[in-house]
Amino acid sequence: MQGSNRVLVTINAPFYEGKELMVEPCLSEIHGTAYEEYFIEKAENQKFNVNLVQNGQFSFWVNSHYPVPFYISYFNDSTGEIRFSDIFFVSTTNSQVSIGNLEKSGKVSIAQPNPIDKEWSSILNQWNKWDFYERNTLQISKRQKWLTSYIQANPSSYVAMWLVIMDFKNQ
Repeated sequence: MQGSNRVLVTINAPFYEGKELMVEPCLSEIHGTAYEEYFIEKAENQKFNVNLVQNGQFSFWVNSHYPVPFYISYFNDSTGEIRFSDIFFVSTTNSQVSIGNLEKSGKVSIAQPNPIDKEWSSILNQWNKWDFYERNTLQISKRQKWLTSYIQANPSSYVAMWLVIMDFKNQ
């Protein structure tokens, strides 16, 4: 991909040793495989975005011109449930992300957070307050007022851009 930034992301997940975890950009359910393949390079003999945890970790490459939000998911075969990590951003530098048992907490830990991770972290509590499946007009209005205010205060923010995209996606 010409002009893009190639970044190595290492996920530390010792709790999932020998199990498979999925890594997806936040909009993959809208754009499907073409969108995912744009960002994630798969290794030979690897199912597209499924990664086997070996020696407590796995790695993948991301190609992008700009920071992209991702999440990790785990499908528990015995319960039939899917668990998700919190969102984290892959930016312009190699990243090392750690997760624990997603069935207990979706919290991610980033070894050397970049400015975008720090910005995301600072607004995560506010973002998580909103119920995106709530169709109550008052709830939507409050969320959009907050979002507009955040964008006005941070007009060149990639986090603000992704907030708009994620809000639109959930409508």
